[in-house]
Amino acid sequence: DFADKEPPDELCNVGIAVDEGLIRKNGPKYIFAHDQIESAVYSLIPEEQRSSWHFEIGKKILNSCDSKEDIERLIYLIADQLNRGKLSITDDAERISLVELNYRAAKKAISSSMFSNASHYLKEGISILEEKHCETHHELWISLHVSYAETE
Repeated sequence: DFADKEPPDELCNVGIAVDEGLIRKNGPKYIFAHDQIESAVYSLIPEEQRSSWHFEIGKKILNSCDSKEDIERLIYLIADQLNRGKLSITDDAERISLVELNYRAAKKAISSSMFSNASHYLKEGISILEEKHCETHHELWISLHVSYAETE
């Protein structure tokens, strides 16, 4: 699987990209120097592999969190990456974890009066659920649907 392979060393040398002006250091992070560069780099990832890349990125960010506070601070970023990779989910436990993460992101958005964002995360959570989850995770199922109706 392509996502499991390590990139060649020359792709990992951030210094070259900085020297060439493709990315720049912004505090402890690196950012693309321009949206067009980011788009060009993204287009190099084959479409059929993008979902798995996003899912792996989301899992790495989530696994790098040392506390619930870290997760809450990054919940939108984590949920967005995992949602973009949801087609790569094969395990039911991962599916439910992502639904729960979307619900948490929605609750955080609601508490900040960001109802449109909350609606987005609730809709994502609902789309990930399967019919069988209505019975196996009934409370979560109901909470998502009721909250979604309230934010619409």
